[in-house]
Amino acid sequence: MTTQSAPTRTQRLTGRALRALGPHFGHPHGILGYIAANVMARSNVETNRIVVTTIDPAGLDVLDLGCGPGTALQLAARLERPPASLTGIDQSPEMTRVASSRLRRAARTGSIRLHTAPAEHLPLDDAAFDLVWAINTVHHWTSPEQGLTEVSRVLRPAGHLVIAERYGPPAHRHRPRGADDDGIHDLGVEAGRQGLAHLRTDIHTTSNDRFALITFTDTTRGAHARPSSASGDHGGRARSTLLTESERG
Repeated sequence: MTTQSAPTRTQRLTGRALRALGPHFGHPHGILGYIAANVMARSNVETNRIVVTTIDPAGLDVLDLGCGPGTALQLAARLERPPASLTGIDQSPEMTRVASSRLRRAARTGSIRLHTAPAEHLPLDDAAFDLVWAINTVHHWTSPEQGLTEVSRVLRPAGHLVIAERYGPPAHRHRPRGADDDGIHDLGVEAGRQGLAHLRTDIHTTSNDRFALITFTDTTRGAHARPSSASGDHGGRARSTLLTESERG
């Protein structure tokens, strides 16, 4: 019979810290939200790098939905062949503040726009983007159905949605369980209702986790019958920032 060793003091402290920060990874606010933003920037950099380099967004108008601290936007801006434009949106003002600071030092694209708003109410024009990616964020959406409706609205005909979500059991016991095959199937069914056809799912492994990279394409051919929320009500939560080349120094 084997006995499990007691956790060390460092492990206990790490567990307490992760439990305290846990709620702030999905809905960051205050000083703990700021700390969570910086933890996410460091811990997710490998996942963000794989997503950005796998997609190859050169010359495209890109939306980072749930951009967090701006890691993926920064990586995309530094590509040898960068996107034509970059837009980031996050529901947390703390996250967009951290992203704004990070991206002032980024860059090679002419401008990066940042917005503070939820995925379900995007303050963006119809058919504005060739590519939307959502990295470790869909599980935080209040309404995945409404979020996917909004993605379909802002995508151009034949544009792509790429979702990255942690896959399978957590690598660390304080992390939430990732998506499973049934969850990916259900997401594909809902996306299909919004005119987003599932193209492929790939499983990637990082040094400390696994994640599913799920790709959809818009099949509506521009026939978006849904009303635009870009000129409508955003629940008083939408705010935007434009970072220009000169601002980044």
